[in-house]
Amino acid sequence: MTNKKPNPSSDLDELRENLDRLTKLRQSLAERQARNTMPPLKPLGFIDLLILMVCFAAAFLAIIIALAAVFL
Repeated sequence: MTNKKPNPSSDLDELRENLDRLTKLRQSLAERQARNTMPPLKPLGFIDLLILMVCFAAAFLAIIIALAAVFL
């Protein structure tokens, strides 16, 4: 069995390739994260708030009716 001495230049080349690969992966990950961000939310308009109020009122009335049906 012969023991080979490691070649430092090939190790350096391999490390450089790995570093290049990692930097490319980091860049692609940053690009993907930039693309996947949600757009900023717009404030609710008058119609949206009106719909929300009607829905909450309907839910409140449903709870009151259910409680009345149970206790009366």
